[in-house]
Formats: sequence, structure tokens, C-alpha cells
Amino acid sequence: MRSSCAAYKGCFKGGNKRTYKKNINKKKLKSCSTKPMTGYYRNGYCMTGPDDTGTHTVCAKMDKDFLDYTVSKGNDLRSVVKEGEKWCLCEFRWEESYKKGKAPKVITEATNMRTKKNIQDKIRRHKRTKKGVKKKKNYLLN
Repeated sequence: MRSSCAAYKGCFKGGNKRTYKKNINKKKLKSCSTKPMTGYYRNGYCMTGPDDTGTHTVCAKMDKDFLDYTVSKGNDLRSVVKEGEKWCLCEFRWEESYKKGKAPKVITEATNMRTKKNIQDKIRRHKRTKKGVKKKKNYLLN
């Protein structure tokens, strides 16, 4: 997988700033978290670049279901983030968890516009119920 920033020459050196520092609402990108310090570049922002093969652009609030899901996929995030804390996720891991009904809440103001369009669409369509579960859950935090 290639980073969604990789296709843009100089995306971290002033190229294409319009989407680099914007969120999926097309407004200024806000910090996801500094406690714990998150982001592929550990600057608090869900940004991506040529070295980020996972495209860590989705800011989400961690919950037990998602953290347990990541363990089942061989990526135990609990060593760096706890329930209730925000973390920049790989866009494809969020999508995968969404399809399984395990997706955590998304903070749209801190989710980078470089998130693939089809995943942005899923974030926007994300309903308040998990797949196969009747319990209501709010998936978007604004």
C-alpha cells in the first residue's frame, strides 16, 4: 500500500498544502492527540507522507471493541493507547473494522482530507448502530 500523500510531489515541502492541512470537512486540520502523542510523525496530527505505507489519517477515539479487534489482527495498540484516548489510525484498518462492526468513533475535525474518498464516504455514512448489534453507538464526533 502506498501513502495517499506519496502521489503528490513535495507534499511535505509545501506542495499541495490545500489538502495536506485540511480535514475531511475541508476545514483546517485539528490535532488528534498529544496525550498520548499520536500521528505517523508523532506530532499529534493524522498526517501522511511517502514513508507512511499505512496512511495513518483517521483520528478515532479508542474503545474496547476496536482495541480487542486490533489484537485479533496482530496489532495490539493497547501498549500505546487506552480506551477513551484518541489515536491516528491506518485508514484501511478503520475500514476493515467498519466492515466487521468494530469501528471506533471518528473525530472528523482531526481526520485528514488525504483519507481515501471511499473511506471518507463510509465515515460519513457510518450509522449509529454496529453491524449485527442492536445497541446504539455514536460513531462521529464533531
